[in-house]
Amino acid sequence: MQLSSLLTLALSLALASAAPSHRKGALKAVSAITDFPIVATLQASIEGVSVDAAGNLYCIDANSFNNLSSSSVVWSRPGLNTTAMQFAGSRHTRTHGVLLTEVVRHAVVSLPTPLCNTTDLLTGAPTFTNAANTWKQPNDLAVGAGERAFYFSGMNYTAGTGDLWWSPAPAAHSTMPLQITLPAAVARTNGIEVVGNNLYLTSAENTLNGTDPATGAPVIVVSGAKVYRIPLDPSTGAPLPEQASVAKDYYADVPGAREAQMDPDGMRADVDGWMYATLNAYGRVLRWNTKRPSEQQVIELPTVNGPSNLELGGKDGKTLVVVGGCKKGLTGLKEGQVACVDKVEGLPAAGRAWSMLQEKKTGY
Repeated sequence: MQLSSLLTLALSLALASAAPSHRKGALKAVSAITDFPIVATLQASIEGVSVDAAGNLYCIDANSFNNLSSSSVVWSRPGLNTTAMQFAGSRHTRTHGVLLTEVVRHAVVSLPTPLCNTTDLLTGAPTFTNAANTWKQPNDLAVGAGERAFYFSGMNYTAGTGDLWWSPAPAAHSTMPLQITLPAAVARTNGIEVVGNNLYLTSAENTLNGTDPATGAPVIVVSGAKVYRIPLDPSTGAPLPEQASVAKDYYADVPGAREAQMDPDGMRADVDGWMYATLNAYGRVLRWNTKRPSEQQVIELPTVNGPSNLELGGKDGKTLVVVGGCKKGLTGLKEGQVACVDKVEGLPAAGRAWSMLQEKKTGY
């Protein structure tokens, strides 16, 4: 083989190894509305999916917390509107019940276990609160190893800004979280997850494109979408933002994401370090390897157009469930149905959240 041919072959192999790889045997998603019929009664704002130790899946619907697996409402406040309280995220824990993020009061509240519908979340003492009212929301949350620390993300969508807060496991209620000063490059934050000694946080970049002539509201274009990796102090769990780096660039790595103005939303990991991320406004989920970020799979969703959140559950923790607004033109929807749910069964590894709940309750 001539030298020029060898150089061409070497260059081709180098480029192939640097580009995102798509593993063979694409994962197939199917509609899960027959498994979780309650979704047909919920709003398009459905999000905040979580899992309990038995593998049952739950979701948030602004004013209610719902058990998807039993298609029942766990907690709701009759007559409540989103100006008084609005839920966004949920996580089951071994030490603090079920944590729900609440964006109006800028707090995280806790439902005790076993779950019941008698707790008054509006007047009860929050588990985490921000008396100075400097918390942007919070929106989503993540749980550190051994539940020794908790992490919260939030945003101001119009301003294109975000924030990150964390708290060691509280010994009492009303624990004030600590704010982390993020690098200037981190923009509007949303999805958040922990893998090993690293915190992963999404960042979406806004670009203003004039105003809507009908409403006068600013027209926002999503011009960038990344995931940042922020190392955690091994001894305390504290985020180390000065060591933050880009772990994944969605617009560079996912074909069609930029054109769709994909807006990154929820993220959940499995025990092998693979991240499952909703590609909101793109009707897909990205599965990518946090150890080797070029390894990825794009999962097409049959009914969910605006995937907002997801979780791995089921009896073995290996079923991915994705919720969000429905695609247009779907047949077979119930009258007025705006929320949909899809699933992928038989994943290679169990979800991190489900696996953590299998551990013995040993405190913080």
